[in-house]
Amino acid sequence: MLKNNTAKQKKIKVHWVVKPNDKSVANALGYNVHNMAMYKHCAEYFDYDENASVAITIIPADQFKPVPNKRNILFTMWEAIDVPQSYIPGLRAADLIVVPSEFCREIFQLLTDKKVITCFEGVDTNIFKFKERQFPNFSKGEKFRYLWIGAPNPRKGYYTIMEFSKIVEKLPQVELYIKTTSDKPLIFKNLIKIIFIRLWKMLINDSRFYGHKYTYWQNWLGEWKNIKGSFKRYFNPPPEGQHIIMGKYKNIIFDARKLEFNDLVDLYYSAHCFVIPHAGEGWCLPLCEAMATGCPSVASYSTGVLDFFSKNVGYPVQTDVVKCPMQNYDITARIYVPQTQDFVKQALAVLNDYREAKKRAKKAAYEIKTKFTWEKSAYRLNNIVREFLEKGEANA
Repeated sequence: MLKNNTAKQKKIKVHWVVKPNDKSVANALGYNVHNMAMYKHCAEYFDYDENASVAITIIPADQFKPVPNKRNILFTMWEAIDVPQSYIPGLRAADLIVVPSEFCREIFQLLTDKKVITCFEGVDTNIFKFKERQFPNFSKGEKFRYLWIGAPNPRKGYYTIMEFSKIVEKLPQVELYIKTTSDKPLIFKNLIKIIFIRLWKMLINDSRFYGHKYTYWQNWLGEWKNIKGSFKRYFNPPPEGQHIIMGKYKNIIFDARKLEFNDLVDLYYSAHCFVIPHAGEGWCLPLCEAMATGCPSVASYSTGVLDFFSKNVGYPVQTDVVKCPMQNYDITARIYVPQTQDFVKQALAVLNDYREAKKRAKKAAYEIKTKFTWEKSAYRLNNIVREFLEKGEANA
């Protein structure tokens, strides 16, 4: 059992491996945000010292490298039922594994004999404050706004949102705000992959190279024209591609701009309903933040969100277990895919009975404020580290 001692404790020395504002963690915005927040709030308990005997690294397990001659704590997560092989060496190299959700603890504990402990993530409730929403006045031209925030990939529910947009665009008093990021890195990665595969086939194992050069090179030139077009779109995106308002009723808003933090917070407050039909989350900080502001929320009922999301505080979406290739990983994993029909049903339920939606949202905001803050997360990690060190000394 972790200690629940509220008395003033002497700070312990800790080597915090990934420095705050260090954005070298590949393809991991969530990790970077988590790392900065935990570093800030753990300063109350830890004295950051690179010569400390214990090292804490917040990073994807496949990027983890234990610090030699130290006791290493790995704080990591995953989103699917099946874990990639590339994660296993990192999990087994750590002396202790910390995860943000019970879902992550269960899937990782099957792969290592090292202890896996849950330490929930949190929200800064001084920034994401509760604000009761008011149903829009349609007679004044106000619209009911659904908000989705995420990267344009299947795991974040992007394709489900695209399907939902087909329904919203027919409703003149409703709008869907799609806040996403530029897909430049994904486009560039695909370009490199295409070029590499085609060169490999040409030089190594494509029989056409030896017997049908003319036809092959005709095909190659055709493909090269496509590649050049993609390069042009990558390096010269149309200015209007950053922020587009679409649809007959101008009610589909696509925003790929990089917003300042305060603007992002205001975006949460502008929404009447937050939607995130994800296909797996280690925790899901955007959902936590939306709930903290009092925004009625619709989300897939699976994986990391099960620790803080339910029908008492939101609108859970049913899921199906489906095998799917994992982006950036060479595996086909079982994931929880949201049922599109049920997602639409839950999203429209918020619109059709907003009084009930606000009741759940108020409970949600209270739940986040009292249980899931960065202060509580830092205190929890402090206790985890102290117990870890005490057991190490006892076994020495």
